[in-house]
Amino acid sequence: MFVKQLPVSPSELTNLLQSLQHNSGTAFLDSASSDHNNSNFSVFAWAPRFTLLADLKTTSIFENNQLIGTSSADPLSLVNQYLQTIPHVDSKLPFTGGAIGYWDYELGGRYESLPAPKNMDISMPNMHVGIYDQILLFKPNYTEVYFISHRENASETFTQLNDVSKQPNLFDKPFKLTSQWRSNMTRAEYETKFDKVQEYLLSGDCYQINLAQRFKASYLGDEWNAYLSLREKNAAPFSSFIRIDQGAILSVSPERFYRFVTIKLKRNPLKALALVLRTNNETLQMQTNSQSPKKTEQKI
Repeated sequence: MFVKQLPVSPSELTNLLQSLQHNSGTAFLDSASSDHNNSNFSVFAWAPRFTLLADLKTTSIFENNQLIGTSSADPLSLVNQYLQTIPHVDSKLPFTGGAIGYWDYELGGRYESLPAPKNMDISMPNMHVGIYDQILLFKPNYTEVYFISHRENASETFTQLNDVSKQPNLFDKPFKLTSQWRSNMTRAEYETKFDKVQEYLLSGDCYQINLAQRFKASYLGDEWNAYLSLREKNAAPFSSFIRIDQGAILSVSPERFYRFVTIKLKRNPLKALALVLRTNNETLQMQTNSQSPKKTEQKI
């Protein structure tokens, strides 16, 4: 494993990330707040060695952006299988390469019988996970920057990254909305749904329902700049940016879903906010889900 501290200033690192984020498969796990007690290192990964894209029937597997096969096997088992291609290294650093991505609620249809989604209007995979063998790891204030790689050309890549960080970015496109936000339901429709939720709760049919409302707006520019603006105004310790062929996902959250420490798995979800930006028609969508704070701890 190649590990070396990259001699870049915070502004040079900002410029380097701006240059790298254009690539499909970029994933940024961002401890955006420099003073939050849950902030730690941030992880920036790009050019995954393997990529796994799953829908409700099959998983497509890519190596260096080339399709190498499909499978109907459990998609998360496939992630674990390809994760074994990254050598396990005993390191003091919190992350030295591995799996980063997302999967949505509908992926549950691969594991149990669920009603078909009524409105599949977001043309993104149900699961997108990259297996990364090179990353940048750095502190929240953009200091102590490490380049970590398991590739044979790691030394050459290190030199290239250092050179790119010193060059001005000529492809920066400011982000701006070109329409007002629009909800996917009227106030009357929302009130009707809310009353129905109360009926379910009071009758004992369930104990919790997340009534989500989606907002849309048209936009121009680079989604990365939208993320930078979002993190500036809401510097959450568990933020992320993921770019794939179909669009970009921007997430800002104060919560940690799971934390694994020795033999204990700690879970403490609060709420989530995610922006999904679709490049095919330049429409931005925002969906919020809220639930009661709940912290649990489970031994495994």
